[in-house]
Amino acid sequence: MIRSIFVGCLFIIMGTHISAQSGSILSVPIDTRSISLGNTYLTSSSSNGIYTNMAAYALEDNKIDVGYNYRPWITNISDGYSFNSFTAGYSAGFKHYFSIGYKKFTKPDFDLTDDYGNVLESYSPQDYSIGLGYAYKLNSTSALSVTFNYINSDLSKDYSASTYYVDLGFKSKVKQLDYGVMVRNLGAKLSYPISESVLPLTFAAGVGYTKDLSENHSIRAQFDASYINGDENEKGQAVGLGLEYAYLSRFNVRTGYFNSHKDVGISFYSLGGGVRLGGFCIDLAYLIADNALKNNYSLSISWKM
Repeated sequence: MIRSIFVGCLFIIMGTHISAQSGSILSVPIDTRSISLGNTYLTSSSSNGIYTNMAAYALEDNKIDVGYNYRPWITNISDGYSFNSFTAGYSAGFKHYFSIGYKKFTKPDFDLTDDYGNVLESYSPQDYSIGLGYAYKLNSTSALSVTFNYINSDLSKDYSASTYYVDLGFKSKVKQLDYGVMVRNLGAKLSYPISESVLPLTFAAGVGYTKDLSENHSIRAQFDASYINGDENEKGQAVGLGLEYAYLSRFNVRTGYFNSHKDVGISFYSLGGGVRLGGFCIDLAYLIADNALKNNYSLSISWKM
């Protein structure tokens, strides 16, 4: 039991320094397109819309959308950390859009021992969240969204916590200019047996601009700014900038830059791209950094109808 509590505390400390919050499943973006665009997500649609801005996705014309995303984490430091997510969305008429999502943060296994150092069993810690989102299209250019989430953080045997939180989103567009705002992770603390962790409450705003170069070619620029208010020493701002080139709306090349205060995130440059054939899409992002995110990547696969 003492060993379990000690390891649980160790994971909290590691989560704080590596991913800005001990509830790191909420702090780390998992949408590949957003990651390749410098973590900008407020004005662009995604199959992982429930984990970006559902209001943005509600303004698209897709009837059904399902997606899977995989992202290994801090592999430059330690093996065994990874994020997986599954999402599904459905448009019910012109004004209503519903989505569900499941997200899991897997961590390395470790051995539980007794007070004499004897191995009792192997343990697999993980965090997961389940979300249900709803977006309402105010008109053809504006939408609101709300997502209700449940999170469970399991750090060790008899050392876990769970809570509920809400994400609120808005997006509107005027001709080629988009703008969006969000409040994310609005909820109660994660209360572990001997400690508490504040959810990384985030206030964010962003703009996007699309320019058609010709009938088949276009470029898009995105900029997001956010303020994260977490635990006492986990407060600060973050900004992201992304640029995307699209050919026939089927082939995309992307790049971006993300910069954040050291207490709330890790800065990086990003590269990526995507291919869309019919309703099938695949996206890849790769990070360029000289820190814990060196050689980090993310992969998304989705199908739209």
